[in-house]
Amino acid sequence: MKSSGKSLLLSAATLAVVAGSVSAVEPNGIRDNANYVERWVNNQPTSYGDNVPGSLGTAGNPEAVTTGLEFAIPLAGLGNPAINNIRLTAVFGPGNGLSNQVIGADPLPSSGTYNGTPFSGGHPALGNGRNVDFSNNAVFPGNQFLTLSATRVSTQPTLDGVLDGGVPGGTGGFWAGSRQWVQSNYTSLSNNTNPIVNASGGSELDNLYARVYDNGTAADTTDDILYLFIGGNWAGFNRMALFFDTVAGGQQRMLSTNAAAGPYNADWGFGWTNQVGGSFSTTTGVTTGGLKFDNTFDADYLFIMNSNGNDQYWDFLTLTATNTGGNASYIGTNTALVPNTGTLGGGAGGVIAGTTTPVKAVINNANIIGVDGAPVGVSLIPSRDLSGGSEISNLHSYVDDNGTPSTADDRLKIHLGGNLETNFNGLVLFFDSIPGEGQNQLFGQSSPVRNPGFDANNGLNRMGAGSNGATAGDPPVAIAGAGLKFDEGFAADYVLRVGNGNNPVEVYANAAVLRTNGRDEISGFQIEFSADNGGQKSSNDPITFPGTRANASDFTNADFIPNTDAGPRTTYAPFSVLNPPIAPVTPGPAGLIKVAVDNNNIAGVTGVGAGASVSGAVAVTTGVEIDIAISELGWDGVSDLKVAGFIASSDYSNISNQIIGGIDSGATFFETNLGESSTLDLTTIPGTQFISLSGGGEVGCNSIDFNQNGVFPEDQDVIDFFDVLAGGTPATCDAVLGCQDIDFNNNGVFPEDQDVIDFFDVLAGGTPATCGG
Repeated sequence: MKSSGKSLLLSAATLAVVAGSVSAVEPNGIRDNANYVERWVNNQPTSYGDNVPGSLGTAGNPEAVTTGLEFAIPLAGLGNPAINNIRLTAVFGPGNGLSNQVIGADPLPSSGTYNGTPFSGGHPALGNGRNVDFSNNAVFPGNQFLTLSATRVSTQPTLDGVLDGGVPGGTGGFWAGSRQWVQSNYTSLSNNTNPIVNASGGSELDNLYARVYDNGTAADTTDDILYLFIGGNWAGFNRMALFFDTVAGGQQRMLSTNAAAGPYNADWGFGWTNQVGGSFSTTTGVTTGGLKFDNTFDADYLFIMNSNGNDQYWDFLTLTATNTGGNASYIGTNTALVPNTGTLGGGAGGVIAGTTTPVKAVINNANIIGVDGAPVGVSLIPSRDLSGGSEISNLHSYVDDNGTPSTADDRLKIHLGGNLETNFNGLVLFFDSIPGEGQNQLFGQSSPVRNPGFDANNGLNRMGAGSNGATAGDPPVAIAGAGLKFDEGFAADYVLRVGNGNNPVEVYANAAVLRTNGRDEISGFQIEFSADNGGQKSSNDPITFPGTRANASDFTNADFIPNTDAGPRTTYAPFSVLNPPIAPVTPGPAGLIKVAVDNNNIAGVTGVGAGASVSGAVAVTTGVEIDIAISELGWDGVSDLKVAGFIASSDYSNISNQIIGGIDSGATFFETNLGESSTLDLTTIPGTQFISLSGGGEVGCNSIDFNQNGVFPEDQDVIDFFDVLAGGTPATCDAVLGCQDIDFNNNGVFPEDQDVIDFFDVLAGGTPATCGG
């Protein structure tokens, strides 16, 4: 039976290598080859946004912004949390008209429907803050808050509203390597075009950096200071509200400010808290609404900054679960004029009640290169390059003999129908290709051995065992994740990641070998290659891993160094480069991996929420196409070859519900993300989250339960088969799974008389020889 969310176990005849008449054809992301065999169809709508027709651009160049707000907060004012237990979020704009500038781990959807109005090209303004509910995953997928990954250092920055040296990324200075977040949305609060320090024509949040200063007392953490840099602009007295979750208690929903409700949040931020707080009814005594955070975020502390571009006014509040016992104060003001040390004058002089070290803050409004006031480089959707959502609708594959009688140069062709949002969400594929080898649970930072440095986010180790910056609970505490765990019967030997983003669109692929005993290393030094290739899509379509680079390691650092090519990295496929990365490096064959992305799909699975459907998943023919030598996978061409995979956030902190093998969620959809990668145990997720590309069963035709209603044999299956054959969409098809497709014998040819013959043969109890091709 071809069941959505389940793999098709195919006979040895189906596994047989296809003659190489098309072996010279480069992948293009389009399933236009009749040799492809369907292996799996998704049964879940996407929690990572649906790609819908309309316009789509990019946010601009927010990662390059080097001016904005520089902010020093004594951790004593935040309850003295451990530095890896700090969560924050920020919203921007009037309380009764919040903008689309939000700081969070997951971007706001760039297309869809919000408050009943369709949008594309970027998320619109959020509107009345009292009605915003970030816990509604169907509207705001993922987490609209960050868990900081801040390191503790013995130096402090020059507090002037400028990244040290004015260099993107803070290279060479205090902020180097501390970036936590980059904006993915244009600003709905107008764009600044005037590059002066103390005035701005727009408001935006572009990026965020974080670091903790030990205040000169390395042995004492109680006087530590959290430094934040937020790139952007502030104008028009648009309030920026910065919320922290660091201790037990707090408010998951902003409570009423109406005094008749009893204890209440004071009306701070020139009316801002009143506008976003719940509405108290004196008639019923019930409070409704109120800005609501994600389910795992309870705001404990709130800073509100109100600025006209030069003057800035700061309020501070403690937020308690019952709205009692807290405190609130106007802590001071400053200007953007230079020179400026960040000292707040007036009010409490920057001092939070119960602390002695003052808060300091200074803004520099000279930025004109961050996000724009509308999507940049707008293109119409559908587009080969751009996508407003991510999904995996189906998976097809076959093995090509590469035009030779030898199996040594055979190539595996895989097509994943769907989309990759152009925000560097990643399609991450794991292959179980070597019997008795591989990792059923990923090694990571806290393992006795680690995995290779994989990409700029050290993704394999980020998903593996270790704290990895993840937190849980209230107050948040670090989670020592045991590492991503696969289902029984799957041990990953190889990993391949594909992602795209920026404008013009760039596309990249990364590959690494996963060894049973971890990466090859000597005394903590990695002595094996991982591979990367890509760049602007216009010149990397497809990606070909051409073997133009193989960096020898200088062995100066036992850990992989993110964001550099300091080795050991290569543009050869990694398994083929078996020699240690010690100069001179012996090159391997070029072109062993090829990858192409076509984002034209606007059908397939829909987004989650009202009207969600997976009926279009089977028909998607564009997406990600991979052509990889079986020798590169270490596959012998005979053993069972399995693949697992999913779409993840760019930093690997969050796994979507788009996972190969699907989720057996019964009569309802599974509409939430799978969450933190390092704690994800797939044995606890209903169903089997991997599929066989080679199989071992003898079933090749579909089930006779054509309409998938669980009743068979029945006349309605026959009626529905001929209805679909004629182009209809029967109402009797299962509401979630839909009807099966008309390629009943799964030979890749349809419509044809043989499908009808085989349907009645199976209905009569037969096993047609034509099943499975």
